[in-house]
Amino acid sequence: MVVSVVVALLVGRVFDRTGTHILLTIPVLSTLTVLLAFSPDPGVALAGSLAWGAGIGIFETALRASIAESTTAARRGEVYGTVSAVFGTAWFVGSAVMGILYDVSIGYIVAYVVIAEAAAVAAYLLMYRSRIVVRLQEGLGNLIP
Repeated sequence: MVVSVVVALLVGRVFDRTGTHILLTIPVLSTLTVLLAFSPDPGVALAGSLAWGAGIGIFETALRASIAESTTAARRGEVYGTVSAVFGTAWFVGSAVMGILYDVSIGYIVAYVVIAEAAAVAAYLLMYRSRIVVRLQEGLGNLIP
């Protein structure tokens, strides 16, 4: 958790400069975490724990800042609650799947995480693209169908 706190302080400044793009570091850190955390070497496993803490610090800081930046004050509480509910549910489901895969093979856990993180990057890019189109439509009126 110490890593999460330190990273959160740094990410706040980076978010102010780069915006939501900082969220793209989370899939990298998640993949790095799973590659390191299951190592039989305690030092490498510790590095995996540190990567996990960094990812949590980035997620909590950047996601909250992006919600505050992109929602009205009247809806902010509802959006925070919805995001927390979805995140908690996804965390539970992902942990359950990884628990099942742990009995089969750690390699399957790694593959699962890589696939899930690739899907997360694709979803982010799709949502970011949609956001640009909406802003263009708002700015250009009916010029874009």
